[in-house]
Amino acid sequence: MSEMNPAANGASADLQRTVADLQRQLAETRTERDEFEAQKVALAEILGIINSSPGDLTPVFDAMLKKAMSLCEASFGSFWKLDGDRPACSPSWPALPVC
Repeated sequence: MSEMNPAANGASADLQRTVADLQRQLAETRTERDEFEAQKVALAEILGIINSSPGDLTPVFDAMLKKAMSLCEASFGSFWKLDGDRPACSPSWPALPVC
């Protein structure tokens, strides 16, 4: 009977589009939530490392680099720092032949 009623078919199509839009928005929200949770876990780990190694920043920077690489799905990474007025590359992780 609804096949003969164009208004009902139009409403059904609108409802299907609305449901599809809501499902897409839900998926995007879940992805954002999961990314936020991963960032929270990484931050908690970094803070734990900072707390356990007062005065020695090497383990902190190593952990930050590894976590950043994990979150970005990078295959390698390194830090750049200033050595006086000159930029200097810190050791890469994993170790690369040239930085």
